[in-house]
Amino acid sequence: MMMKKMPLIAALTVILALIHGYAAAAPTLSVNPKLRIMPAVNGVAQEIEIELSMPGIGGGDARELIVTAESGFGVLLTENSSSSSVTVGYRAGVPTSVAYRWTGPLPVKFPVEEIISVSAPSLGVSSRGSFDVGINLDITGVSVTDRIEVGTSAPIEIEIADSFHPDADISSILSDLGITPEIMLDLSAETEDGGIQNVTDSPIVVKFFEGSRRESDVTYPGPGFAKGHLSRTGEGRVIWTGAGGIQPWVSPALPGRYSVIATLKSNTGGVWLKERASSSFDAVGGQNFPEDTSGVVASTIRILRALGYRYRGAGNDSDTAGAMSSLGASMRQFAAPTPVATLGRYVQALMTRGGSINDLAGFVSPFLRGFEGHGVLIATRSGIKSWEALASNGTPYKSAPQGRVYEDERYIVIPFELGGNFTLNLIGSGSGRVSLWKIVPDGVNFKEYEAGDWEREITVNGRVLSPSLGR
Repeated sequence: MMMKKMPLIAALTVILALIHGYAAAAPTLSVNPKLRIMPAVNGVAQEIEIELSMPGIGGGDARELIVTAESGFGVLLTENSSSSSVTVGYRAGVPTSVAYRWTGPLPVKFPVEEIISVSAPSLGVSSRGSFDVGINLDITGVSVTDRIEVGTSAPIEIEIADSFHPDADISSILSDLGITPEIMLDLSAETEDGGIQNVTDSPIVVKFFEGSRRESDVTYPGPGFAKGHLSRTGEGRVIWTGAGGIQPWVSPALPGRYSVIATLKSNTGGVWLKERASSSFDAVGGQNFPEDTSGVVASTIRILRALGYRYRGAGNDSDTAGAMSSLGASMRQFAAPTPVATLGRYVQALMTRGGSINDLAGFVSPFLRGFEGHGVLIATRSGIKSWEALASNGTPYKSAPQGRVYEDERYIVIPFELGGNFTLNLIGSGSGRVSLWKIVPDGVNFKEYEAGDWEREITVNGRVLSPSLGR
């Protein structure tokens, strides 16, 4: 019997159907690293997701996959193995993944492209996926206000980028991995010859997290890294902020020209260390007077430098005493209508110069002869658990800037008018002695209390030098 020939069009249809069925039944393999950019930081691993599709093969059928990190510096982690090439089991319809960790040297000039290859020998299928290992964080900008008033604070904006991947959302990558960049701030003053001098141990104060806690708790006294995180702005820049999302602040205590130096590292592995200085900015006088454009503290410092002194107990020297008295008279003339606030701010700023309070008092007492009608009480902050100052009518003395009391982590400064008394209530912390100095135009009274958990009500006589301080 003779077979009929199939028409050409029908034959092509059958062939295409067979080809289509074969393609649909072929297994497919995909490799998907969770991170496209992986920092080379100690303890950081990432997940490699593997998907194997096997149409036509019964669900749950077991297969073996060979997974290889081609760079030779990466390690694949399984329950039974940790090497650059591992064999893992795979069951149809059951997702699997392999952990990856970088064990090679830190990429310093460019990132390393890691290629993960996966093959299923029994099925004759393979696939590859890739990602970058290594980031290179840079401080790309440190911005500070061009002019900062002495005694006030201004925010610092620190911009950071990954030079390996400048367009990547590095803030999200680090945040997801729990990596916290840390910043250390130093200040450098410009010298007369245009050079830079580090002033970490000077009276210049850098504050982190202004307004988030008590001021005495946030002062940044010297070298040390503060934890923070990176936030991506709407225009794509990445800004460093403190742990609470607040920018650091700078608060110079003396007039001058300065730069802020930001140093960057990571709290995980400590593998990034970068440093960048801001452009120079001017710190101007805290309270400017018509004849004292550089500020009250700067005037005093100029006098002391001209006389060759730096708090060496020379306050009773006739030349120095006369200069300080003249300075006090000049400042008193321009301090109205807030002489108490001006005096408290002035003494607090002088105290940041260092040296002993006894030496400082030797300068302040003759200063008060010219300032007229005022005195100052200074108390050491250590050893005091809590305190309260009350006027003779019971009104509390508030802390600056609204009030008259100037406090930092070391001292409490209370300026007062001569001619009346005020009360100082102290509760001891038991952790240290408490020292008090009452400075008036006639001289200085000193009293010290032993460490203890005591409570004392001290009447400060603001009329005369003696009697000195309460019991």
